[in-house]
Amino acid sequence: MAPRTEQLEAPQVKLENLTEEEQFIQEKLNSYARSISTFKYPFAIPPPFPPAKPNLALSTQVNKMKQTANEAFKRKRFEEAKKLYTLALQLALNRCSWEPAVLTREEVSTMLCNRAATELSLSQFPEALADANASLKIRNNYGKCYYRKAKALEAMHRMDEAKQVVRDGLVLAEPITRNELVSLWATYTKEN
Repeated sequence: MAPRTEQLEAPQVKLENLTEEEQFIQEKLNSYARSISTFKYPFAIPPPFPPAKPNLALSTQVNKMKQTANEAFKRKRFEEAKKLYTLALQLALNRCSWEPAVLTREEVSTMLCNRAATELSLSQFPEALADANASLKIRNNYGKCYYRKAKALEAMHRMDEAKQVVRDGLVLAEPITRNELVSLWATYTKEN
């Protein structure tokens, strides 16, 4: 179906019969009409608002909770660390919808990945696998999470899947986060 175009016809007005004020208004109207005619339908989209600033108090709370959980993990208090990572995860998920989504994704994926590490230490392998999977759904270039997913699969005697996860991680993960994957791949290739 061909687009239908319509033309509007305005009555012709002789400019010499207009007063100065009327000529000024006529000129402004014409200028406005020309500016509108350049818009494409639907009308031009205004520029976006500047990005919202993140809630710094919430970011501070999440980081403090994460640091406390990291300290508990280093002291081998794995149950306590798991609870603290869960609390930090809940705090990170309480961000307002107008805050930068990148920050929320990064915090949530980090907490899930760290909680997976505690679950591996507690021999809770299905839970570790679930948290690693969730973290990778959020941020698929996170090498530590590929490592933890592979270790959970390995502990569940699913070696073929673990090797595939390491291969995927070596391809998709950021170069900075690949170190653990490279060493894990070396152990897998020595076994064969």
